[in-house]
Amino acid sequence: MNKDNTFRSHDSNPSLVTSEYESYFKEAGLKQLASVAITEKLDKSVRFIGAPISVMKPILMEDRIPQSGLFMIQNCIRTANVSGLLDVETTPEYGSFFTAMCALTSYDQLGNLFEQTGVYLTDKLGINTEDLYISLDKKDSDLFHASKRFGDIAVIPTLNQGHIMTMYMG
Repeated sequence: MNKDNTFRSHDSNPSLVTSEYESYFKEAGLKQLASVAITEKLDKSVRFIGAPISVMKPILMEDRIPQSGLFMIQNCIRTANVSGLLDVETTPEYGSFFTAMCALTSYDQLGNLFEQTGVYLTDKLGINTEDLYISLDKKDSDLFHASKRFGDIAVIPTLNQGHIMTMYMG
């Protein structure tokens, strides 16, 4: 942390980043959702928790998002060719472990969440706006509109349209 109690973009202590995230979004009024074990069987379409949205899917799909919004900090594992994970003849392609932070809000609070996220990244972590961008699907006009609340962050339409995530429950 520097003298004005903000993180500098080159600070790389993950526990400081996640604790600042937790404090910031609690103060902003979002409710914290508890993390789960990486091997939690919440969604049959995934073997491991690969992103916080795996935990939040039921809340999103059943329209149970509280007006104040939710956030969580979740350990995740991502792997390729996970179907061969226990097969000794299959060479793993890659795997990664990371801690992910996620926030979810009701549709009418979307602009506020963009603004809060912008403040967290720029003011709390000290990341320059020139170093940030938002990647959105061109068809997602509501997100483009809400992203204007993020400030001077560049908005870049997603180039790889074939890889837009569509959610379903396994």
